[in-house]
Amino acid sequence: MNIVKSALNLFGISKGDEGSGTTAATLDEFLSGLPPLLGYEINFTRHQKDDGSHHIEVTGGDVLSLVGENTQILDAIAHISMRVLRKQEGLANKAVDDGTDLSKYRVTVDADGYRDRHYEGLKKVAEDARKKVLDNNGRPTYISALSPAE
Repeated sequence: MNIVKSALNLFGISKGDEGSGTTAATLDEFLSGLPPLLGYEINFTRHQKDDGSHHIEVTGGDVLSLVGENTQILDAIAHISMRVLRKQEGLANKAVDDGTDLSKYRVTVDADGYRDRHYEGLKKVAEDARKKVLDNNGRPTYISALSPAE
């Protein structure tokens, strides 16, 4: 937990004004400073999409260790990156107005095509469940719990 607080303080995302005084001014600065804090041999490459959202691709020797078996770490990096973008715009900890274009704060993070493979796996689970229901004369079947995004 201390490394998380240190990282948030370092990049000026913590509650209050107790930050270290060295904050990342941009998302790119945040991403370049993150690998040493995480302790992984990784690199981040950011691309801005046509709709204004951001896609971050993670590469490097420790990508598989970073991802693990699910997307929780990738989702956490995406969330903190969104917070950095909001802070950069002066919107940290403020409610978003109805007229604000939220797409410029949308961030997705992927590592070595993990999200695409995961999505294909989810489609297979759904197809297998469908077949099982049809084979059992419409009786319900169950699948493991999914996250809200899935």
